[in-house]
Amino acid sequence: MSKAKLNLNVLLKILLLLGFSILFIFKIANGTANKYVNPRIFIFMVFSSVLMLICAGILCFKLFENSNEKFKKSLFIYFFPLLLAFVFPAVSFNAASASDYGNSAYVSQKTNTILKKENKQEETIKENSGKLVLDEKNFYTEMYSIYSNPELYLGKEIEVVGFVFKDDNFSKNQFVPARLVMVCCAADMVTSGLVCNYDKAYELEENSWVKVSGVIEETEINGETLPCIMAKSVESVSKPQQEYIYPY
Repeated sequence: MSKAKLNLNVLLKILLLLGFSILFIFKIANGTANKYVNPRIFIFMVFSSVLMLICAGILCFKLFENSNEKFKKSLFIYFFPLLLAFVFPAVSFNAASASDYGNSAYVSQKTNTILKKENKQEETIKENSGKLVLDEKNFYTEMYSIYSNPELYLGKEIEVVGFVFKDDNFSKNQFVPARLVMVCCAADMVTSGLVCNYDKAYELEENSWVKVSGVIEETEINGETLPCIMAKSVESVSKPQQEYIYPY
C-alpha cells in the first residue's frame, strides 16, 4: 500500500492564505495599516483575515488529495508582494506622493470640488469671532466651509499645523501648510490646505512640519481668487501622531 504524497499546490495555497492573514493583523496591530487605508476599513481587514484562516483550515483536509497533479510554479508569484510587505517598512505619503496619483497638490477649485463631492455633512457656517484652530477632528469640515463661503471667514484668525508644500505657481513668499486627506485608501489621497503668504517662505524646507498662525484673507493664483492665510508667525513643530486626515 503506497503512502499518500503531499500536494505541494495545496500547501502553497495554505501558506499564502496564512501569510496574508497574518500580514493584515500585523499591520493593524503595529499601527501602520492607517498609512494605506482609512481606519474604518480595519473591520473588513479583520473579517478578511478570519475568512482566510478558515479557508486555510479547510484546505488542510486536501493536503494529500490529487497529489499527482502538476506542480504550479506560478503560485510563487503571489509570495513576492507578501514578502515585500513584510520586508519593507510602511512609509508615509507626502505631497509628491499624492501628486503621483494625479491629485491636486494644494486646494484650488479642483480639490474644492472633491471636498464638496465627498462631504455628506450639512454645511455649518462659523461666526467670525475667536480663533479658528484646525486639528484632525475639524480640518476637513472647516476647509470645506472656508472654500465654500470664503467671505464669511475674511479677517478671522486661524491656526493650523501642516507640512510645507510649495508649488511652481507660488511666489517665493507663498507655501501651503498642508494635510493629506484620505477618504478610503492611499489611492484617493488629496492634499488639502490654504495658501499662506509669509515673507520667509523661501527659507522653509519642503515637507517639514510647521504651525502657522495668521488671518484669513484672499489671494489670486493663476487668475483664481482663493482664500489664504496672511501669516503672523510660523514655527517648526514635530510631525503629529495622526498625520493624515480621515473625513469619516
